[in-house]
Amino acid sequence: MSGRIIGLAALLLALCACGSPRHSSRPQPKPAPEPKPEEKIKVTVKGGELVLSDQQGQRVLEGEADSMTYDAERKLGTFQHGRCAFLEKGKVVTVAQSPLITINYQSNQVTMTGDVVARSEAHHSAFRADQAVWDTKQKRVHATGNVRFLRDQRGTYSVVGPSLDADTELRRVVMPKVRIRMVEVPAAPRLRSGPKGRR
Repeated sequence: MSGRIIGLAALLLALCACGSPRHSSRPQPKPAPEPKPEEKIKVTVKGGELVLSDQQGQRVLEGEADSMTYDAERKLGTFQHGRCAFLEKGKVVTVAQSPLITINYQSNQVTMTGDVVARSEAHHSAFRADQAVWDTKQKRVHATGNVRFLRDQRGTYSVVGPSLDADTELRRVVMPKVRIRMVEVPAAPRLRSGPKGRR
C-alpha cells in the first residue's frame, strides 16, 4: 500500500515538473526608451529690425517692427506692425507696411497679411490688399483680396480686382477681372493776380 502511495506521489511530481514554465537564465532585453520631443526654440523681442539678404549677401529687404518672434526650427520670423523697404542693387524700389509680416529665411519669401499697403515712388504706383507675398528671388509680388491698384502720383485712376501680379518695382502689373475707376484730381487753385505787369 505504501509503495503505491509513493509511486503516485512520484508521478504527480513528474507531471508538475513538466507543466511548469522554464525560466531562462538569459536577461530579458529592456524596452527602448521613448524618444524625447524635439525642443522648439522661439525668441520674442519687443521692437525688431527686419533684414533679409540674398545668397551674395546683398540686402533685399530692411525695415522695422513693433515686435518680432523667431522660430529657429522652421526658420520663420514673424513681425507685428512692420514697415519695410524692398531693395534691388542697394536702392529702394518699393516700400510696404502691414499689421503682420512673416519672413521665411529658407525660401526668402515675405508674406504680409492684413491691411497691406505698398508703394513705388519711382513708377508712381501703389496698391492695397488683404495679403501680399513677395518672392525676393524672382523679384515678384502676388497680392490677393480686395486689391486696389493706383497709377500716377496723384491717383489719376484706380483698378479694383481680386488679385494682382507684378514685379517688385510695380512697373509691370497684371490684374484679372478688373474694374477701372477714374479718380478726380482737384484743379489747381486760381491765382488772384499774376506776376507784375500781368493780370
